Amino acid sequence: MTVTGEVRPDQLGRTLIHEHVFAALPGFDLDVRDSLDDDEAVKTSVEVLRAAKEFGVQTVVDAAPLNWYRRPDLLERISEESEVFIVACTGLYTERMGWPFHFKLLSEVDLAEIFAIELGQGMSHSAIRAGVIKIASGEGPLGKYDQRAIVAAVTAQRATGAGIITHTTGPTGGLDQLRAIEDAGGDPSRVMIGHMDNVESARAVADRGAFVGMDRVGHYRQMSHDDRLGLILSMIELGYASQVLLSHDAVVYSKGRWFVAEDTPHWKHYGLTFLFREVLPRLREHGVSADVLDAMLIVNPRRVLAGIY
Repeated sequence: MTVTGEVRPDQLGRTLIHEHVFAALPGFDLDVRDSLDDDEAVKTSVEVLRAAKEFGVQTVVDAAPLNWYRRPDLLERISEESEVFIVACTGLYTERMGWPFHFKLLSEVDLAEIFAIELGQGMSHSAIRAGVIKIASGEGPLGKYDQRAIVAAVTAQRATGAGIITHTTGPTGGLDQLRAIEDAGGDPSRVMIGHMDNVESARAVADRGAFVGMDRVGHYRQMSHDDRLGLILSMIELGYASQVLLSHDAVVYSKGRWFVAEDTPHWKHYGLTFLFREVLPRLREHGVSADVLDAMLIVNPRRVLAGIY
């Protein structure tokens, strides 16, 4: 399911599994000092997506969950004008960032129902449907609300058949997420644990049957370019190419302070083409075949999003 409607799995093509086409944090819409220029957001985003399309990108997953400030209508316009499919997310971000108090009062059953409605009927009282579930957790043990979101995500997955992608922090956070998903009865083969920057943890996740997101390409603050390249190559050489997905976690257009603070990566500089300009050529230099690159960018995303092997 994309923001412009359902497409065949074979139409997804080259897919960036974790990006942010439009991003603003919870509460942005309550700040009377700022406002969003819809047309500017669409124009900027369309230019970036068209540039990615020149490198063969056909689908982008916008990884904003429902407790961020989402604009499904903007995503629909951007997708139509850029002619790039956009898959939107339901789900919830970390309790550390804050949940609306209303959501803290809801049970796992309530949250799962909300996720399923967003997947089956539409997001934010629109007819624009989400196509994947996003969950997130911070450093340290999973909090009670993070746990609640995971149980709800698994319940919604079982009801709708949707895939799950995650945001994780720290070397063990992803494995903690996957264990919680398994304990709730989730299907690891439809789960991508994101932001895996450690080869031991990535292998542990892959060995349990889930997908591994090497999805912060270009984020030098988290890991140098050479180290991340080495991480990707290690996973390929160890035989895990069929479970690795590549992406940037870039922010195409944003409002608010967090995404442009001086101590955060300058995501806009990398856009959605850094992977193709800087990473794939070096992978090819190390002997990575076209089939392996296609697995990580076409086949594996299709498996997560559509369950097609």
